[in-house]
Amino acid sequence: MSHRGEREPKERTVRHGRLNRRRSGEGYDKKKGILRNEGKEPAWMVGSIEFSSCCYKDQYYCPLNMSVKTLYRHLKLASDIPIRCPLCNEPMTVNHFYHHHALENHRLQSRKQCLFCKGEARWAYGEKNRPDNVKHVVECLKRFVIIANETYVLSPKQKNVMNQIKETKMAQEALWKCKVAEGKAERDVLIIERDVLKMEKDVLKMERDMLKTKETELKTERDAIKTERDCLLTENARLRSALRDLA
Repeated sequence: MSHRGEREPKERTVRHGRLNRRRSGEGYDKKKGILRNEGKEPAWMVGSIEFSSCCYKDQYYCPLNMSVKTLYRHLKLASDIPIRCPLCNEPMTVNHFYHHHALENHRLQSRKQCLFCKGEARWAYGEKNRPDNVKHVVECLKRFVIIANETYVLSPKQKNVMNQIKETKMAQEALWKCKVAEGKAERDVLIIERDVLKMEKDVLKMERDMLKTKETELKTERDAIKTERDCLLTENARLRSALRDLA
């Protein structure tokens, strides 16, 4: 009994999923109303993500041996955190992932593996709520958090600089596009000239073939004339020999 006549409060049981832990003076700070981990940072806490608090005012601490399902239940409170689903690779919130993907796949898949790394990390039955395993689950979740664009957190001067850089990049892209268009036009002109040269080359080939045919015709005529001359020479020699015999 206290000096005011009020009854002293009994020891309470803090329920985190399947965890029942008695508040004792060793691990519980009565003044702040939070569970302490003896100066160590809880392994399940996600570094830059601020979770909504359902208890203990603005500070939110849980024991290290919190189960994976309890972790999903606490992540359900952080419905505004955007993540990219590790199962379907679609952008969604943690709450949507909890309701539509994590819980269903947690029922279907084995409870001896991590959902976020698609079963690469496994553990024995009953060891899913060990500190290392819970820390692994949260570290996997951190890889799928979508970080906002840096321009939203810049100062106005930095935004102006970023806009100037963006405008210069756009101008450079436009200039490059103009150069590319000019290069394509020059390429088309060169292609047309190449086609004209090919046509002229084909015409010259045809003329060369015609000259070759004329040359072959002249050669055949020359050969015919040579044969006729040889025949006449032989006939002339025969007649001369006949005249000599008569004389």
